[in-house]
Amino acid sequence: MRKTKTLGIILIMTLLLCACGSSPKHTVEVTGQEMMTLHDFNVVCVYTDYTNSSGESAIPADWVKVVAYQNGTALTTLTFTGEETNGYKPCDTSVQDGTTAKIVWIFEVDDPEAEVTVEVKDL
Repeated sequence: MRKTKTLGIILIMTLLLCACGSSPKHTVEVTGQEMMTLHDFNVVCVYTDYTNSSGESAIPADWVKVVAYQNGTALTTLTFTGEETNGYKPCDTSVQDGTTAKIVWIFEVDDPEAEVTVEVKDL
């Protein structure tokens, strides 16, 4: 049985990935977050809308760096390949050009009660 708890995540950066002087090729919008137990791991799930406008298929994890911190230390990223979480696909899913996909980034938390902050950056 899943235990869930809403967690306030501070989004440090809003992401617009683009080359200088051109339109964005990859964009990410954080749409929510949730603390839960998943496969016996205490995790925080960061839900996003990822848009690929690169001209070719792309894997979000190859173009976007999402890092979660707890007590000043980076958390371990978990990827359950091919398995959706609440209707969101894992960050290693290929997304076709011109589409927006619901993508989840999952991090193992050390302390389910401690605050988690998230940074989103381009690579």
